[in-house]
Amino acid sequence: MKIKDFLLMILLLFSCHKKEKSFYEIKSINKDSSQIIWGNSTIKNSQNFENFFLDKDKIKTKWKNENFIILQRGTGSEAWINLILPINKNEKVLQTDQVLAFDSINNIIVRQNYNSKKYPFQLIKLNNLEKDSIRFETKNCESVNIINCIDKIDFNEKALIINWTTSNKFEKNGKTEIAVYPLEKFFKK
Repeated sequence: MKIKDFLLMILLLFSCHKKEKSFYEIKSINKDSSQIIWGNSTIKNSQNFENFFLDKDKIKTKWKNENFIILQRGTGSEAWINLILPINKNEKVLQTDQVLAFDSINNIIVRQNYNSKKYPFQLIKLNNLEKDSIRFETKNCESVNIINCIDKIDFNEKALIINWTTSNKFEKNGKTEIAVYPLEKFFKK
């Protein structure tokens, strides 16, 4: 094999494994409506938002991988909205609020579940929108919004981990509790 052929083969191998770079763009339609365009070098989607203006200066990329771009926008209070852009042909934007963490390996989000004090967190598989609510004792949280009692929330390879800060953390007897929710429970459902 000639050196030229060998180098060409190496170049082809590296170009085949190149990751697609995703993008999004927000365009104003009029004073009340906007359009979002997203995708990668091979897929392009768009969706109009009537009577909902997406201010591109107030939206930021929170997380992304080769399957999803997750955007976040504050609402002027302790709440925020998230726009989840699937990098698939002809998929629509999933709009939700209070996404707290993203598992970029399994394409799972965890969000605050407003509908239940006993089950304050909800897992959603973004590939099929399957949901599961998580039971977690919110000990000593005096805030109306339980997010104020979360020190950290994140995924590792096998679990959702919540570091919960009790209201008296900075006092002598205060402590941080850790809750672990194994993802295998979620995948078995």
